[in-house]
Amino acid sequence: MEELAKQFRALSELYASGAINNLDHDKKKKQLIEMPLTPGDLKSDVETVQALYTGNVINNLEWEALKKRILDFNPARPQPTVPAEAGK
Repeated sequence: MEELAKQFRALSELYASGAINNLDHDKKKKQLIEMPLTPGDLKSDVETVQALYTGNVINNLEWEALKKRILDFNPARPQPTVPAEAGK
């Protein structure tokens, strides 16, 4: 998640400096939001994305979308199990 946050911050800096226009900025942000996530520490990942939001790097809709993806991806969530005898 840290690498993704770094890319969001760099994109924000490019836009703020005028190096890219709003169309390029929005297109790249959408691509970053849709990138596959790698599992990490749930608390750290949510806090990282929250910092992007509070730092005005992403908006509230982007924050909610990323937060949902992180929470839905949580590998600590118990997975349904099938009893071993069910297939017999």
